[in-house]
Amino acid sequence: MVRMGKENFGKALQHSHAREMDFTGKPLTGFVYIEAEGIAEDEDLQYWVKKVWITSLRYPPRASNLPPFICLAGTLRHRGGFENNNI
Repeated sequence: MVRMGKENFGKALQHSHAREMDFTGKPLTGFVYIEAEGIAEDEDLQYWVKKVWITSLRYPPRASNLPPFICLAGTLRHRGGFENNNI
């Protein structure tokens, strides 16, 4: 499952092996489920990791119960890091 945000949701769904996230039967807008085949190759996995990382930089940091890299990304962004998203 990846969080793509509302602005990238439709584009993410165009990829093969991607579908709406719907654990409860109600789609979660902005979240996409990637089937195992969609990340089986290193290039595919790297693509999705990069997209999720860039998306996480667009959201403000939250409480410290989030994984450290997400909190760090938010902190760095608000301190002027990652200006051009070249990851």
